[in-house]
Amino acid sequence: MAFSAALYYLARDIPQPPLVPIGPDIYPRVVVAIFFLLGAALLLTGLRQIRRTAEPEEVPARAAPGLLARYRLVIPSFLATSLYVLLIPLLGFHPATFLFLLALQVLLGPRRPRDLATYGAVAVGSLGVLYLVFEVYLRIFFPRGTLFQ
Repeated sequence: MAFSAALYYLARDIPQPPLVPIGPDIYPRVVVAIFFLLGAALLLTGLRQIRRTAEPEEVPARAAPGLLARYRLVIPSFLATSLYVLLIPLLGFHPATFLFLLALQVLLGPRRPRDLATYGAVAVGSLGVLYLVFEVYLRIFFPRGTLFQ
């Protein structure tokens, strides 16, 4: 939460264009404010949990495979995000983001063939909103890939 507050304060140093009603500092400030609120919610949830249980639960040694099974999607999600970051300079923001959103939905959602069209529509819709807000309205352009130049 302190880190979010510091970043929120530092966002004031982002240069403001004189004729734009909403400056480029709005997006970082909104994201950091959301992180701050989520951190506060996490803190309050943790404090409530401490009050409910006097002693923390110990995880038995035999429960380790079950613990790993609960986090089976974390590593593939991390790998997908890492691949996304690597693909942005090569493919550009729009194709890489489309592939990332599609892959993450397939990874985390139901894996039925009929859902693929919905996942594609969500990815295209998300890209459309990003394009309209940033490139059309705010004139903040996303990186183009070296592969398609």
